[in-house]
Parts: sequence; structure tokens; C-alpha cells
Amino acid sequence: MKRLIVISVWLTLCASQAAGVQTNGLTELTSEQSVSVQFTDGQSAEGTLQSFNESGVDLIVNDTVMQFPFEQISSLNVNEPVADDTSSDVQANTKRGKLTFTDGSYAHINAITVQNETANILTAAGLSLDVRASNLSKISWLGDDATESETKQWVELSERNLATSDAIVVSKNGALQLIEGVVGNISDQHLTFSIETRTAEVALKKIKGVIFYRAQREVADPRCQLTLMDDSRLLVRNIGFDGRRFDLTLVGGQSLSVASSFVRRVDFSVVRFVYLSNLIPLTNTWTPLLASPEILKPLKALRVARFDRDFRGQRLTLSRTPESGLKYLAETDAYDKGIAISGGGRIVFALNGQFKRLTGLVGFDPQSHVSAVVRFMIKTDGQTAISEVMRAANTLQPIALELDVLGVRRIAISVEYEDGRLAGDVLHLADLKVSR
Repeated sequence: MKRLIVISVWLTLCASQAAGVQTNGLTELTSEQSVSVQFTDGQSAEGTLQSFNESGVDLIVNDTVMQFPFEQISSLNVNEPVADDTSSDVQANTKRGKLTFTDGSYAHINAITVQNETANILTAAGLSLDVRASNLSKISWLGDDATESETKQWVELSERNLATSDAIVVSKNGALQLIEGVVGNISDQHLTFSIETRTAEVALKKIKGVIFYRAQREVADPRCQLTLMDDSRLLVRNIGFDGRRFDLTLVGGQSLSVASSFVRRVDFSVVRFVYLSNLIPLTNTWTPLLASPEILKPLKALRVARFDRDFRGQRLTLSRTPESGLKYLAETDAYDKGIAISGGGRIVFALNGQFKRLTGLVGFDPQSHVSAVVRFMIKTDGQTAISEVMRAANTLQPIALELDVLGVRRIAISVEYEDGRLAGDVLHLADLKVSR
């Protein structure tokens, strides 16, 4: 009811201004940061961000300050990318590594130096941050040109529990290997590494990654997630705004100050749920049923799983057919969030034990052939949680998914060629999300 009152007041204010009625003009209080607000009920609004407080966000709408509780807000879009913006391509090309914090936040970085207890980070978008070295968990320097094998090996190595020491990751004969020791200072060219009584400087160009030993510790629940312009994502416990900068306390306790020009979005839905299509997969692979080595690479580019779009670049859809089976009476629903995955496809996500439940809908692409048969599988931490044969002819309604993922660190979703054929083997996973 409170949400409806807020919208009603907002619309009344709009009408009053149009009619020339005076409002309580607060133009002199406004900051320069315009935002668009997405609410949990699907509505949206435009305004100027004034401040955050303990219970919500203050926005200036039509010269009037209005407060919106956190519970009613899905996200604040601060700097929305435009269709012809090429900055994301530039940033992607300049990313040198990925830094993960102990609280699960991560940053795409161009450079990092560590001196004693302080780490200075330069993100891919050019933001400079000073953080405590004790908050660093791992650094990957694999880069965007890493092979599928290297990516898989890195994930496996980085999830190992190091007993008492740090480790560097190197490549030897095409395989990644851990070398345990103590990582000291890191410069732009070298890092100091000690094994027992020996200490040496190791060139960064010889290292694929660093894994820091960190004792397990509890962190606070996030209030929101801050997404930067280079797609770095910070899990935030407390947030403030002074008109130009966001003052943050991450869930791990680190305090940061970030200029609003570096911020793309403030997402409050992460405290409730996260769409899997918003996560960066650990792996997104496809294995053909039959294919020659010459055409395998271009086929993979066409057949790996797609996020928030189908394989034709359109919104994801699912059909609802009456029990009579009369196709011409079927209704088609469209979805903005989800995954399209074909036979031979497999995607793996890191959940890191942060979620309790996975939900969504699964069904065949409505344009699939009626003879399509696949096996749909979900594995949690290597254990089979769902393994179901699906037949397009019998799947008249989307199937509701609900899976307990409490404590799960990794989840793998795959579609297998159950009948040894390729006919219509595409599934749509709509509104697939994990809840806290």
C-alpha cells in the first residue's frame, strides 16, 4: 500500500507542475547525479539522487524530495550505457586480470601493487583504489585469451583450501601448477616469493595467478551490489552519497570511496536473489555430437549458451499448450532474464555457498521440432541433483524448477543428446535465479 501511495504522490506532483501549481522547490539542494530507478513491482521512475539513509534512498523528483525504502527498489541505474557506446570494448581490451576479495567482491584490473599491508588497485575503467592486503583472496592473470582447459584448471586450483601458505600459479607444459610459499610485496613487474628460507623476485609475466591464504571468517549480509563501468562488482554493507561520490563499506569491512562517474548500477535485488544470467560463468562450453576438427571452433561460437536472449537474438520464450495438445491454441510467454542452452551445452557457476534456493522455468524453444528429446541435468558440487529426460512432444507446459542449493559452491547445468540426434535440442531456462 505504501508503494502505491508514493507513486500516487509522484503522479500528483507531475500534474501539479503541469498546471502551474507551486511545489516546495528544492532545486538548490539537488546534486548532479540523475538516475533511473527500477522498482520491485516492475515500475520505474527518473530522478536525481540526493542521499542514502538507514532505511532507503532520497530522490528529487520534480523538485520534491521523496524517500523510497530499500525493500521497494530493485536497482538504481546511475550511468546507463548507450547502444553505440564503444567504451566497454575498449575496457575489455585493457583488462589484465581479475582480483577477487575475501568477501566475494571482484574487480577487473589493469594493475595492482602491494606494499606491506596496503594494496593499490587500478581497475580496467581507470579507478584507483587503496585496500587492505588482508582483504585480497586471489588474482588471475589468465586474460581473455585463456583456453577452456586453463580456465577449468584455474577454477579447480583456486578452490583448494590452502593449509597454511599462499601460492603462485604457473604454467608448465600446458598445465597450471600451484607452488606454495609466502607472497610478499607486488610491484608492476615482480612479486616477492618465499619458500622456507629462500626468497626471490618472480617476474609477473611468468605467473598466471596468485592465491592468498586466508582463514575463514564470517562477513555481513550485503545491502546492495555496486557494478562499476568495467563490470567490476562490489558487495556493499553500507552505502552513502555526497552528491559526487559513493562512500562504501564492503561486507568484508573494507571502506572505499568511488566517484559516481565510475558507477553503472546499484543493485538491491542481490540481497534477495540473483539471476544466473547476471553471473559470469566459470565455464560455458559446448561439445558436438559429431563434428570434424576443422569446423569445431566456429560451431562452438554458435552453440555455447546464450544469456537473456535465444539463439536468434530475441527474447526468451516458452509455450503453454492446452492439455488437448492442439498447438494452434498454444500461448507463448516472453522473458527478459534466462539462459538458452543447446544439446551438448554445459555452463558452470560459482555460488560459493551464498544462496539457499534455485528457481525458474524450463522448456523447449517453441520453435523446436516436436521429435526433440534431451536429458536435462543439474549438478551441485559434482553431485547429480536433477537428471530428467525431456520430450518436446510431451512438454506442453513449462516445468517449474525448485532446488535446494544451501551451502553449494558450484552448480553445473547441461543438456545431453539423449537420443543421439540434433533435432530441436534447445532448452530455454526462464527467470532462473538463486535466492538468499
